[in-house]
Amino acid sequence: MLNPPLETPETAITLPTAITKIDIMYFVEYIKQMHEGGMTDALSIYVRAKAMAKAMELIIAELEDAAYDEAGKYPGKSFEAHSAQITKKEGADIPDVTRDVEYMQIKQALKDREELLKMAYKSRDKVRVIHPETGEELPIMPPKPTKQTLSIQII
Repeated sequence: MLNPPLETPETAITLPTAITKIDIMYFVEYIKQMHEGGMTDALSIYVRAKAMAKAMELIIAELEDAAYDEAGKYPGKSFEAHSAQITKKEGADIPDVTRDVEYMQIKQALKDREELLKMAYKSRDKVRVIHPETGEELPIMPPKPTKQTLSIQII
């Protein structure tokens, strides 16, 4: 990972020393007012917010283990620090269901069925789709709209 210099330019992004729920609410309200007041457009805010979310995601991934180790210095399972209620949670062993043949067969059968239903939907106005093994005509499922969105790649 890159190691930028410790001296940061005036335009550098920094983390506040502490941030509370009320700070977050005020910040969100401030950004909304900037948009509603015409000081900046929604797309500009959205792109910058996505960039910040990506930065936060990378910071969290990079520091998660070290933060857990640091939390170990505090007594008890739960404690307050840095304007947050923090609870230490131990990892647990769970069964690896992917090693079960029957489970994997059922999962694959569901995936195969979904693909057949998608194919039937896509060709609904052209041809009937018949299940290759059972000979049943596949039903045409009603559409389920998805939400429109933007794909943002920070450059």
